[in-house]
Amino acid sequence: VTKTRFRFENFWTIFPHFQETVQHAWERPVRHDCSFVGMKKKMERVAVDLKVWSKSLFGGAKLQFHIANEVIMRVDVAQEARPLSTDELHLRKQLKLKVLGLAAIERARKKQASRISWLKAGDARTAFFQAKINSRRRKNFIHSLRVDGRVAIEHDEKANTIYEHFSKIMGSTETRGCTINWDEIQLPSVQTEGLDAPFSEAEIWAAVLASPAEKAPGPDGFNGQFFRTCWDIIKDEVLAVFNQFHALSGANFAKINSAFVALQPKKDGADSVGDFRPISLINSLAKL
Repeated sequence: VTKTRFRFENFWTIFPHFQETVQHAWERPVRHDCSFVGMKKKMERVAVDLKVWSKSLFGGAKLQFHIANEVIMRVDVAQEARPLSTDELHLRKQLKLKVLGLAAIERARKKQASRISWLKAGDARTAFFQAKINSRRRKNFIHSLRVDGRVAIEHDEKANTIYEHFSKIMGSTETRGCTINWDEIQLPSVQTEGLDAPFSEAEIWAAVLASPAEKAPGPDGFNGQFFRTCWDIIKDEVLAVFNQFHALSGANFAKINSAFVALQPKKDGADSVGDFRPISLINSLAKL
């Protein structure tokens, strides 16, 4: 069974007890001296606690939406035959508000999944975002791969073909037939003073603000919105990670540098394994 990946939902930040949930998970002690390991464990704890918290609030949202609409329809049918009681009118009003809230949540989810950053969630219907999601899936899905005169169609066959192809060429070097004359290019000079200075909190915060708020660039599932909203809670550990990195202390850099490798087509209609280039999707902290 494939384990479900954690994905941070941006709308979580406006609901009650979000900050408390993050803080409770984050402040639990970690028995390890390495900042990289400690940061990774804290992020994993936050992910687990947020999934539980989200399920308690939004679990079965689609089912609730349809049930609420069904009850509203039955009340409307009854209203055609007789006047509604005060309790029935109150129930209908509350259910209407419930439906609007659930629809807004679903629209926010679809908008984030669609990767559309130029449009607000309230400016388009859920169907529009779902259409964009389906379009992205169709575009990103590799139906088949041609390699050495054969065609790979099954998922495992395609995965093995991709692995075999890129494992042969990645990490290897070739003798170049030409080189670049850097003196002729006349590149502008760069001030090197301060490049080896320790990272400051203001510098790291500026990087957080410059990172995409709605996109999670890697396996941990956290995006820029999480770092912005929870900065006061997590900043001490983030600063410790950057300080340890600056000091080149420790041997656990992989803890913050895990990545997915995805294939990007070099041209339209790519169908050969050589028509794709691998790109690395690193986790959100390493992205900073």
